[in-house]
Amino acid sequence: MYFTIMDRIVLLRIGSNKAHLGLTFILGLLLCSVQAQVVQSVGVLKNNTIPVFIVDFPEEADLFVCTVDSKKLAQGNQGLWYFQDSQTYADKKIFFVDQQELSKLQIYFIDEPSQAGWQNKAKKKLLE
Repeated sequence: MYFTIMDRIVLLRIGSNKAHLGLTFILGLLLCSVQAQVVQSVGVLKNNTIPVFIVDFPEEADLFVCTVDSKKLAQGNQGLWYFQDSQTYADKKIFFVDQQELSKLQIYFIDEPSQAGWQNKAKKKLLE
């Protein structure tokens, strides 16, 4: 997780007052613990890659996924994905399989971000 310039400024301002050092530490932990769903679709299935299948019907999905245009919108493990081309900045690597039985996660793409989310909460740990 990388801090934005604004996050760094906030941390520096809070940290400049020694009385607020504990608050700075807690704020830093909170900012680092946010899990972005920045994903990269890779061409080879490896050990650290999650095999994903796109289902045709919503009732078959473990996760409703909405792609977003910004990393900032892809915060949390809620089905809002930002696709990144670079392996360096991707939090999760996925490999799209063409057979459902080869997948660990079945997704259904949606257009409305408010509808994104887990349908099968037991699989949520795959993207944590």
